[in-house]
Amino acid sequence: MTNFVVCGGAGSVGGLFCRLFGNSGDVVTVDREQGRHVQGDVTHPSRNVNAVLATADVVLLALPEKACEAAIPVVASTMRAGALLADTSSVKATVAALLAEAAERHDLETLSLNPMFAPTLDPAGRPVATVTIRGGPRTDLVCRLLRDASLRLVPVTADEHDHLTALTQVATHASVLAFGQALVAGGCDVDKLVRLAPPPHLAMLALLARIVRGSPEVYWDIQAGNAEAERARQDLRAGLDHLSTVVTFAHRPGFARTLDEIADKLGPCGGDLAARCAEMLARPELGRVSDVPIAIAGPDAVPDATGGTPKDNQYSRRPAGDARNRPAEARFRPPAGAGSHRPGHLKHDLRT
Repeated sequence: MTNFVVCGGAGSVGGLFCRLFGNSGDVVTVDREQGRHVQGDVTHPSRNVNAVLATADVVLLALPEKACEAAIPVVASTMRAGALLADTSSVKATVAALLAEAAERHDLETLSLNPMFAPTLDPAGRPVATVTIRGGPRTDLVCRLLRDASLRLVPVTADEHDHLTALTQVATHASVLAFGQALVAGGCDVDKLVRLAPPPHLAMLALLARIVRGSPEVYWDIQAGNAEAERARQDLRAGLDHLSTVVTFAHRPGFARTLDEIADKLGPCGGDLAARCAEMLARPELGRVSDVPIAIAGPDAVPDATGGTPKDNQYSRRPAGDARNRPAEARFRPPAGAGSHRPGHLKHDLRT
């Protein structure tokens, strides 16, 4: 029987992997706040925590980025040779380097995972990024368990992962949050806006609500931890500046050329994506709005046993919090001394 230890197992990401591993071995969770089996902090492990780690075949760190980075050398020094140390961090560059060092120093298998979906969703058919640093039989076992659960494994290097997620997560979340700031600045009646919204706008509102009702720490890790994040945000700003320029100067050819450039970039995927969008927007729930507001759970929401409401708990190290209780100026205030966000040049040439 395989012995699995999930550090941060009381959070929803850790809980997801507890369920995935549960039918294939003995699963023990370690969590500082509410571990179901062993309570403790893996960055400063107690004797009980060390005993669990020392007998594990697989240790998974489902922790926030900084806690994960601090835990890797500590946990690795306790594990037995040949065991697998894995993580679920959202940014891979630093973690992958630490895992490589741990693998070499302590003769471990090391694997870095990133489930690219909210852990509250049905995992079947959803993607998981896999960065194999030092493989072996236990790495193969974990990958097989994920495939058996109908997850789609996408092998990437650490650098590829961070480059891709700068678009799939950083740019996506940033664009939705910028849309939200426009909503705040617009001073509109949100109830009427929702009732009048065409399907694309309603979909954007739903994405926005999902993000702001989630855990700020999760989204902060994505925006702040990726070395390519600022470049992604700069590209978003440049794109909006370009759009403003072509419209302000009534430059129709430049606008049409921008659409053509984007269509060319999408390539053969464009047709499938357009069909998928049409299917999504044709769903009745995007054409009708209930008179009763519907709570939209964040990506890290788990049921609250006391009231059945969403609760911030992707990483159990973070206390629950609701972004809606913070004023907009506190949520989006730029850092002291920050200058203009406008780039010094336009990305596109406006010449005909």
